[in-house]
Amino acid sequence: MRLRDLPGAAILGLLASVLAHTAAYGSGHAMGGGYHDALLGGAALAALVALAIAVSVAWTCAGSIPDGTVVGARLRSLMPSWPAVLVGATAWFALGEHVEPHHEAVAPLIIVAALAFAAWSVLVCARALVAFLSAIVIAIRTTAFAELAHERPQRLRFFPPLSRSLLRAQRRYARPPPVAIARA
Repeated sequence: MRLRDLPGAAILGLLASVLAHTAAYGSGHAMGGGYHDALLGGAALAALVALAIAVSVAWTCAGSIPDGTVVGARLRSLMPSWPAVLVGATAWFALGEHVEPHHEAVAPLIIVAALAFAAWSVLVCARALVAFLSAIVIAIRTTAFAELAHERPQRLRFFPPLSRSLLRAQRRYARPPPVAIARA
């Protein structure tokens, strides 16, 4: 697992752990016990921050790229791998179970299957969202009005522009003569 995978693995892992907990236990009890609202709020905030980062990266990458698939590929390269999301989901699940009061047990095989499927499904959804965002960004950046909105506004000209020959003539006499001419 790469170091740059950690933030994405933590964010997607938190979402996957909440899904896996719901799949394994149903609505029997809340994940994290008294910290359930904090976990869900953190998951929602982390998802929004990750979405904002993905949009900003897509917007900056799309400056000179005419195809959304290239932007999508660049964004997918920044996303964590499935094992990294699975490790993050397992860590969040273990933390949530640790702070919960004791409750009925579920077979470990069900928990492992739920974590694996939740990590995979969250990663697939995140990749689809990244592809969708990159297509939207490319569509916005390539429209005709977007080019006009990013152009510099024209200055109003009250005086006619000076001709180049007049500017060159003024500049020629404004500096001293070269040293070679002064000695001759």
